[in-house]
Amino acid sequence: MQITVHAKPNSRERRVKKMDDNIYKVWTKEPAKDNKANFDILNIIAEHFHVPVSSVKLLGGRTSKKKVFKINNEK
Repeated sequence: MQITVHAKPNSRERRVKKMDDNIYKVWTKEPAKDNKANFDILNIIAEHFHVPVSSVKLLGGRTSKKKVFKINNEK
């Protein structure tokens, strides 16, 4: 499954909100510096979809607020 994420770094909380089919907004407390926000968003997505972190991969948008992730949730 592939999802688009609108990242909200430096937030007061960590949470996920589904906006539309395969479009999510993710808030992270981490700053958008040194890839800290990307790693935290990866962890938040893994928790949200109940998959291991190794099943989530950032495909695009490493330096953008709009990111594309691939989630391999096949068993």
